[in-house]
Order: sequence, then C-alpha cells, then structure tokens
Amino acid sequence: MANGTSGGSAFHPNRHGFDEFWGFLGGAVDYYTKVDATGRHDLFHNDTAASHSEYLTDELTARAKSFIETHRAKPFFLEVAYNATHWPYQPPVLAERHRVRRDEARAAPDLEKRIAILREGTRADYVAMLESADRGVGAILTTLDRLSLSRNTLIIFTSDNGGEWLSRNAPLFHRKFTLWEGGIRVPAIIRWPGRLPAGIVSRQVGITMDLTASILSAAGVTPPPSYRPEGIDLIPLLKGRRTVERTLLWRTQAAGRLQRAVRRGRWKYLRDGGTSTGGGHEFLFDLERDVGERRDLTATHAPMLPEFRQLLSAWEADVDSSRAALATSP
Repeated sequence: MANGTSGGSAFHPNRHGFDEFWGFLGGAVDYYTKVDATGRHDLFHNDTAASHSEYLTDELTARAKSFIETHRAKPFFLEVAYNATHWPYQPPVLAERHRVRRDEARAAPDLEKRIAILREGTRADYVAMLESADRGVGAILTTLDRLSLSRNTLIIFTSDNGGEWLSRNAPLFHRKFTLWEGGIRVPAIIRWPGRLPAGIVSRQVGITMDLTASILSAAGVTPPPSYRPEGIDLIPLLKGRRTVERTLLWRTQAAGRLQRAVRRGRWKYLRDGGTSTGGGHEFLFDLERDVGERRDLTATHAPMLPEFRQLLSAWEADVDSSRAALATSP
C-alpha cells in the first residue's frame, strides 16, 4: 500500500510493485474535497476513483492502521506518504477564512493565480496540519505495539525535502527547491527494536536512495544482476555505531534556476545559477563548522575547487547518458 506518488500512469504505484494503492497521484490535493489545484479529482484506490469522509491526513492514518491489521500475519511493506504539510494550508478544523480562500482559488482566472491563493496560509495552519500528521504516526506505532509487531518491524520516518516558507529551517539556510542545506537536509528517524540500538544519533551522511538499499537488505532481497544501486545499506553502520565518508551529488532546476552540489565528507561545493556549460556562483562550505552555510571558503581553499568541478562534470555526464538511454529504450 502506498500513497502520495507523483506522476502520470507510467509512474502509478501499481505499475511499480505495489499490490495495493490508496491515495493521490499529485502533490497539492485538497484535504477535504479530493481535487488538486487544477480542479481534477485526485484520490484513487488502485485505478478507481475513491472518496473519503475524514480529514485526509486522518483518513490516511486510519487506512494505514487497517492495512497493518489485515496483513499482520505475514511480512508486509507499507508506505504512508502524508501530504501534510504541503499546501493548500488547510488544518483539521476548517475555518471560514479557509473556505473563502478555496472559493477564491476556484474562481481564479488561471492556474498560476489559483496556486498563489492556495499557497496562502499562517504559521498556525501549518502547525495544526503537522500535529495531525504527528498524531497519525503515533497511532500507527501504537497499532504495531498492540499487535506485538514492533520488535521486528523496521520503521523509517523522513521527509522528501526541506520546509517551505511557513516552516522554520534554522539553523539551515534556504528552503525547498534549493540545494542549500535548508532544501535538502531533512530529519531521518529509523527504529528497529529487535536489531538496532535505541537512543543514538548517527552522524552518517545519507541520501534517500539509501533507504531502498536498506529495506532490500532488511527484507533479505537480492537485487537482480542488472540492478545498479544508487544507495548503501545503512543498517550495518547504525548497528556498529560507525560512519563512512561518502561523495553525494545533486542537480535541480526550479523556477528556471539551475543548481548543482557535491558533498564529500565535511565539505560541500555548491554552484548556484548559471547554465549546463558554466557560469553561476561557486560556494564551498565546511558543514561541520558552518551548517548554516554562511562562510564561503572558495577564496581560502581555492585548490580544492577543481576536484569538485571534475566530480560534478563526470557525474552529470553519466546521468545525462543514462537518461538518454532510458528515453530511447523500448
């Protein structure tokens, strides 16, 4: 079971290994009316249009609990991808001002204006939405406890990106849609009472693709020879309370602005702006001493820059080559 997977029919969860899907396919579904920002219905059970009577966050929690109850006798994989706290900013108790905002958005002359209205909200709205998701996580954990499944259940709690404008990312700089730490550094909590020590904080640098590798390993699954792993199994590192140095790379383009970054050990190289052939502003940060990315060290550590540039260039060439191959494959 999964929910909250973006993309068209080719990316539907049922086409990617999930036996059951209940949720939305976009990223900005109304918490009450089952429609997205364009006005299209966006709530499905597998391929069939679905509906719900509860606040969407609470409905997702209830269905997750039901799934666990139904499948408790055998191993299962469950992804609960809350849309909270994504806009539209609609808390569990919908005040009149929220209804007015929804009506204004529906009457807006174009999608851009509609989205601008739906993105309006207050810090109090945001907090109430997050608290609803927090309660949902607690209810799911309680269900596992009640069914005596907790000890042998690997639980991973994380987010897909840094917070937007209503969140507070301090001491990190910037927010979602950027490669500054405020856009890519997110909480990650992993619990497996039967296998992992409790109450420790790991300094291991990780990336979302590590979760895939870790889950496959935990389930005892051997990937096919053609599988090209993009992450590492974090479980042995957490068990042994040790860390390994890694090199991670990112590239994104949002609102017409290209950003690329490399993380190697304590160092982070960031190129903000420019084009695929060059330009933009280069930054170098020591994240162990400056997690807020306020002290650019490109001038004092200039000899390090060519290596980071080469790493980024080689990685981008590999990514672009792989993308071209996928685009032409049958």
